[in-house]
Amino acid sequence: MNVFFFFISTTLQSQNRYLIGLKQLESAALQVGIMQEQLEALEPKLKEAAETVAEQVAMVEADSQKAAVQRELVKEDEAIASEQAAVASGIKEECDAKLAEAMPILNAALAALNTLTPQGSSYNNQDQ
Repeated sequence: MNVFFFFISTTLQSQNRYLIGLKQLESAALQVGIMQEQLEALEPKLKEAAETVAEQVAMVEADSQKAAVQRELVKEDEAIASEQAAVASGIKEECDAKLAEAMPILNAALAALNTLTPQGSSYNNQDQ
C-alpha cells in the first residue's frame, strides 16, 4: 500500500506542476498579447518619429553644408584681412619712422618759440 500512495502522491505532484505550468503559459500568452497590442498601437508613432528624425537629419546635413561654405568664405576673408593688416602695419611703421624724424624738429621749434620774448617779437609788430 505504501507504494500505491507514493505513486499517487508523485502523480498528483506532477499533475499540479503541469497545471501550474499551464497557468503560467496562459498568463505569459496573455501578457504577450497585451504587449503585441501596445506595440501595434505605438507603430504609427514610431513611424512618425522616424520621419521626424529623417527630416531633422536632412536639415542638419543642409546646415552643415551651408556652414562649410561659410567657413570657406570666412577663411578667404581672413586671408584678405591678414594681407591688409600687413600693409597697414607697414604704413604705420613708415609713419612712425617719419614721425620719429619730425618730432625732434617740432620740439626744437617749440623750444625756439619758448625763447622768444615780447621784445623779440617787435619785428613782427613793425611788419604789420
